[in-house]
Amino acid sequence: MSCIMTLPQYQRAGYGRFLIDFSYLLSRREGQHGSPEKPLSDLGRVSYHAYWKSVILNFMIKNPNKKSISINGMADSTGMCPHDIASTLHRLGMIEREPITMKFKIHRRIDLINSHQLKEDKSTRYRGARLTGHKLITPFFRGDQTSVQK
Repeated sequence: MSCIMTLPQYQRAGYGRFLIDFSYLLSRREGQHGSPEKPLSDLGRVSYHAYWKSVILNFMIKNPNKKSISINGMADSTGMCPHDIASTLHRLGMIEREPITMKFKIHRRIDLINSHQLKEDKSTRYRGARLTGHKLITPFFRGDQTSVQK
């Protein structure tokens, strides 16, 4: 998907998030890391930053016992571009460079994770519309060339 637009009368109803989620579903099905076309508009930046934050915190919620979390592992799981994940982690204060090893370390900010979980539990918007992809059937994503009809 190259461009996502939600008409003003339908904004703040979850449609933009739904379309963003759908674009990342397509990326995951293709085995690619997706990212929006840059530069983002002001409203697009707000929408994508909120989406990325939500996806990263949901990843942390779904993987509470995972000892080692890597940006590339998160990218493979979410379909998001590693750069977008790293910049979101930085914005959330969840990544820092170890002074001795000079390697980056991801921190689980329990305060952010818990507040996000509470917000998700209270939210009625977008409930029941989560995309999983198990019903997405197209010949383009099966992986074999014989499924494409000529």
